[in-house]
Amino acid sequence: MATLLTRATNFLTQMVIAHHFGVNLDADAYFLVENGMLIAGSFLITSFSVAFIPIWTNSHIHEGPRAANRFHYGFVVLAMAASLGLSVVVGLVGFAFSSLLLQSGVDPLLQATGRLMLVASPAVALMGFTVGCTSILQANRHFLIPELGNISYNLVLLVAALFFAARLGMISLAWATVLAAVVRLLVQVPASRKISSFQTGKGDQSAGLGLVQKRVLPIFAAYAGTQVTLLLGNLMASNLPAGSVSALVYASRVMLLPVGILVLPLQTTILPTLSQQVAHKDLRLLGKTMLDTFRMLVLVGIPISVGIVFLRLPLVQLLYQRGAFDAAASALTADLLAFFALGLPAVALLMLINSVYCAMGDMQALVLVNGFHWAATALLGAVLVRVAGASGAAMSISISTTLACVLGLARLKKSIPTFKLNGLVEVVAKSAIASGVMFLLLTGANLLMTQGLKLQLTWQWTEAVLQIVLAVLLGGSSFTIAAWLLKIDEFQVWRERMSFSKSSLRIRAR
Repeated sequence: MATLLTRATNFLTQMVIAHHFGVNLDADAYFLVENGMLIAGSFLITSFSVAFIPIWTNSHIHEGPRAANRFHYGFVVLAMAASLGLSVVVGLVGFAFSSLLLQSGVDPLLQATGRLMLVASPAVALMGFTVGCTSILQANRHFLIPELGNISYNLVLLVAALFFAARLGMISLAWATVLAAVVRLLVQVPASRKISSFQTGKGDQSAGLGLVQKRVLPIFAAYAGTQVTLLLGNLMASNLPAGSVSALVYASRVMLLPVGILVLPLQTTILPTLSQQVAHKDLRLLGKTMLDTFRMLVLVGIPISVGIVFLRLPLVQLLYQRGAFDAAASALTADLLAFFALGLPAVALLMLINSVYCAMGDMQALVLVNGFHWAATALLGAVLVRVAGASGAAMSISISTTLACVLGLARLKKSIPTFKLNGLVEVVAKSAIASGVMFLLLTGANLLMTQGLKLQLTWQWTEAVLQIVLAVLLGGSSFTIAAWLLKIDEFQVWRERMSFSKSSLRIRAR
């Protein structure tokens, strides 16, 4: 629920920005900076936390709590140093683009981006303090407090977008980013102080900190993979007509909404469990956990992907089409959304594949899979953007993510013999068939509603709302029935659990 609220507040901010600015140069500049801040957060918060959790778990199990706390203290110092250094780099780059190069004919988009980067750079410095809190909370399975920090961060940006962006411009959102980083940190400090005493006593923790330094960059390559590929797509689209970058961002946010709600909480909460299984060398249980998780993601991800492709235009119209965001912007964004949505199941799977590699400490696999992901995005994008414009950027991201996912699964099969890949292939095939049935039924129902009945709807969003509601009801029902007839195991398990729950309720009632 907390993750859902985080995604909702972030999406509301995007809707307000779309209302005020639509798809123009100011929006392009802000989204480039925002994407850069997300990448910085992936490096300083996510990557450091993911590197910390398996090492801290191993230290806590084999060396005791005092040694684990000493390691946490050294880790916080390391993270703070990294964040301060990166903050200085971001500030200098922003200053160069906004001031020193201003007289040299710098592209207007780079000038606007540089000004926002310079203002927002202190937020990067605060990330080092934040990771010290987030990492120890998540290592001890306290997931709610960090998510409440993210909600607070998004609420500050939402308030700035609602009350200041229209009058002061995008610079107000850059200042709000710094304030939001302060609030996010303050939310997490009290709970983290209760868990870790930041002990500085005797004990050499250089080995653990050395492992963190070795693993951070490979983990960053994995966990920032989606943001980096999206940034590559945005950079490739920056030479296209104005508004192409912001249209890509709006489309990607719709695609990533179910990922943020369904996959990110799973990715966050499963890492300590996987780390414990690896620490205890229980490969049988590790393989089972992986297969069950992957099957569930595929079973949910494929129909969601198909549903987004079908509902791409009404979704964009309902979420964005108001104010400066007109019908032409909706059509462009919807086309891009269709190409992004095709890669949604692969995005979800790749995120969990990376979590397994991090728990195992297999940095070589992380670098191989995600390096391939980035390279494939750049190479495919260089070709497809010339052929299909902004749509080519979206296509390159979906194709490269799917290829990287296949490579990651193949590597896992070699590393963990208990991981049964056949079970995953089976649910992919059955879920794809059930989703195909769902798509055909939705297409027929849509033709009947729009052409056979020739409904005339007056309210601006009535048709979009009606299409979405009917598609969710009809699509969900048809997919469920088709999946049941195909005898997908997960549905049998759910049926048994529902029957057990009903029996328990009857017993309690008696």
